[in-house]
Amino acid sequence: MITLYCATRQGGGYWGMWRHGQGQAAWEGTLDALKKGCEGVPTDACPFRVQEPTFVKVNALDATPLVRDTAYCRESKQQPKTTCPVRAEGDPFRLACELKAMGGELTYWLSEVTGDLSIKRVYHDGFKVELQGRGTAVLNCTFPTANGAQKCRTATGEPIRVSR
Repeated sequence: MITLYCATRQGGGYWGMWRHGQGQAAWEGTLDALKKGCEGVPTDACPFRVQEPTFVKVNALDATPLVRDTAYCRESKQQPKTTCPVRAEGDPFRLACELKAMGGELTYWLSEVTGDLSIKRVYHDGFKVELQGRGTAVLNCTFPTANGAQKCRTATGEPIRVSR
C-alpha cells in the first residue's frame, strides 16, 4: 500500500485510506510506514496483476493497449466495461503496468507504403509514433509477449491507415 500512496503523492494526487478489517497492529504498522515518507520507495514498477492486452488501439498515432475481459476490467476498477486499458487513465502506474503486461515496448513498422513515408521516431514511452516524408501506409505493431503477432488496429478492428 505504501507504494500506491507514494506514487499517488508523486503524481500530485491526494490519498485517503480507511482501516476496514485491519487489526490494531496492522493499522499501526501502516501508519508507521506512512510516517517514514516515500524516500526509497519504488514507484516505477507495476504492483498489480496485469493481463496481456488483446490488442493495441491506435488513434492519431497514439496507442493504448486494451484488454477484452469483463472480469479483468471489473478487478481493475474499470467496470462495467468488457474492453478496458491495462490501467485506467490517470493511474500513476499506467505506463509501468502497460509495459509489464506487454513484456516491454511496442515495435512499429509500416507496410503497403507509397511515397517516401517512414517512421521518424517512437516517443520515449513507446506509445506514440511520429512519421516523416509523404505518402500512405499501414501502421503495424507488436510487443514481446505477442510472439510477433500484429496487435495494432483501430477501435473497429481495421488496419491503421496513415498518411502524411
